[in-house]
Amino acid sequence: HVGMQYQLNDDAMLYASFTSGFKSGGFDMRANVSVNPQGNEPFDPETVDSYEMGFKSTLMDGRLRLNGAAFFSDYEDMQITVQRAVGQSDFASQVINAGASEMKGLELEAHAALTDRLTLTAVVGYIDAKFTEVEWFDPNQGKPVDVSDEWVISNTPEWSGNIGLDYSVEVGGWMTSFLANAAYRGETHIFETPSALDEDSYTLLNAGI
Repeated sequence: HVGMQYQLNDDAMLYASFTSGFKSGGFDMRANVSVNPQGNEPFDPETVDSYEMGFKSTLMDGRLRLNGAAFFSDYEDMQITVQRAVGQSDFASQVINAGASEMKGLELEAHAALTDRLTLTAVVGYIDAKFTEVEWFDPNQGKPVDVSDEWVISNTPEWSGNIGLDYSVEVGGWMTSFLANAAYRGETHIFETPSALDEDSYTLLNAGI
């Protein structure tokens, strides 16, 4: 990990960082070699190089905290669990290494003291995640196929966000917070290919004391 930061003034700072990491390889203990002869082969370690740059700031005499970041992650041999029905009664599971994939995006976060009792928190995130190279043994076709244009990265919505209010007041000698927020999550793929189980975009409304 390598990072650097530059203090623009007492209230704002710029930063940039580079991180390289890995996830160890192994064997898929659920592999069904009767339908996928490559299922018992070990999968390789996953590696990633991540770059990030952004800013952190405290504005309006400390009443507003505003942070932002842009990032890019370059994966090699990303580990993916692939599950397929084969015929009418069989099933194939395999952990494979995707040839290459990349993720890039933006995040913006704000925390504002609107009054001495009322605070606002807002977060929005965007991510563009895609495979750039994937070759996989398809047990239904019985041969390796290039699926980089067909597969998607699972559990990674393009847009997400959250906005909330917190009002604090003393009630009966106890400091009490009244909370309300709305959380948005974009369309999400459950597997590496679109399916009937994919989750449409949705917004959750929450409140609490």
